[in-house]
Amino acid sequence: MRAPQLRRVGPLAALALLLGCPAVGPDYVPPEIAVPDEWRRAVEQDLAPEDPASSVLATWWTALGDPQLDGLIEEATAANLDLRVAVARVAQARRLREFAGGAFQPTLDAS
Repeated sequence: MRAPQLRRVGPLAALALLLGCPAVGPDYVPPEIAVPDEWRRAVEQDLAPEDPASSVLATWWTALGDPQLDGLIEEATAANLDLRVAVARVAQARRLREFAGGAFQPTLDAS
């Protein structure tokens, strides 16, 4: 398509998009969803377990019976760092990349 054709098609496409979206009136009331109390209690228990180490979700991968996966999870858990440390490491890696790329920048020497 040429640029003049795109200029004509763009507003038409936007208008078609807007006309295709149904509007919600001012009297719209969201539907009430009935959730059993047992589900809410189960979610609350999963979000705040009494002992996180004994939670089934904390060790779900052990049901697979893969010792290599167990080792990888233990390694990842041991290497799990504080968020500030992770941000600092990312910043450090970016600075090192800039430093390494500096050799490709033009230089000026004077004697």
